[in-house]
Parts: sequence; structure tokens; C-alpha cells
Amino acid sequence: MSYTIEIIDKKDYLLFVTSGKADDFSEMTSYSDLILAHILKHKQKRVILDETEVTIDLNAYDATMLAERLVADMVPSMGLRGAVVCAQCNVAVARVFETAFLNRSINVRMFEDMQSAIDWLE
Repeated sequence: MSYTIEIIDKKDYLLFVTSGKADDFSEMTSYSDLILAHILKHKQKRVILDETEVTIDLNAYDATMLAERLVADMVPSMGLRGAVVCAQCNVAVARVFETAFLNRSINVRMFEDMQSAIDWLE
């Protein structure tokens, strides 16, 4: 996953604005580690990942493995609430990730627009 990321503290939530390509599982885990580190640093429980400028080339196995890794990191017990805003071309694979996370009690939802994501967080 070669990407750029901008992290914005919106007071009520952290906003991660990401662009690039997600095509490598090991870089995807590094990306999730970065997100978790900032969540802990800012002591924030709500996040939005703006991935409208990200191209995803991962599969169901990658989604399951990432979800299992997050479970091992105790993410379900952290009380986090995450919204992911994805590009239209990524909706199908984003739903696979959403399902893998929800099946492991990781509170993440996928959206196609920012306002819906913000509304869900509130």
C-alpha cells in the first residue's frame, strides 16, 4: 500500500484522509497500526477514514486476516467507533472488510459519503 495520509483532529473525532493504492497486506497492517497509534495518542474513540482517493486491490482473505490481527490487538475491547468513506469503485471490497470486522465485534461501517459517516458517528 503506497499511500499518503493526513491526520486531522476534528475535536469530536479523528479524520484520516488517505490517498494511494492498497494492494499489499503487510503495508495494510502498517496502515492500521498507524491509525491505532494516533487513536491512542489522541485518546479518541471515534474516527473517520476518508479513503475516497484510495484504490483497493485486496481480497476477502486479506480482510479476514486484518480483522483477526485487530482482534489479537484487542481492538474490539477498546470501544472504538470507525467510519470509512470509500470511493464508489471500492464499495464491494469495502463491504467485505466491513463484514469481516463486524463479525469480530469491531465497530466499523462503510459509507459512500462523508456526511453519512459523520451522522453515524454522532
